[in-house]
Amino acid sequence: MFAEELLACMPSHRSPEPGSLMVRIGLDDRAEGLTADPDVFYVTEHYVGYTAVLVRMSRATPDEIGV
Repeated sequence: MFAEELLACMPSHRSPEPGSLMVRIGLDDRAEGLTADPDVFYVTEHYVGYTAVLVRMSRATPDEIGV
């Protein structure tokens, strides 16, 4: 799902759930992930305008995050 150029980090804003990872991603790819698996991929109001998606790492599989 994620492009080869990946930037991921722990979210610095307080709105994500604990154990989440923030990943930079294009808005089209983000929309696809949010639709395909909303239990894994989500955004909070803070991240709506950013090219990023939040990932619930406890629910993500290696295939979903491209590892």
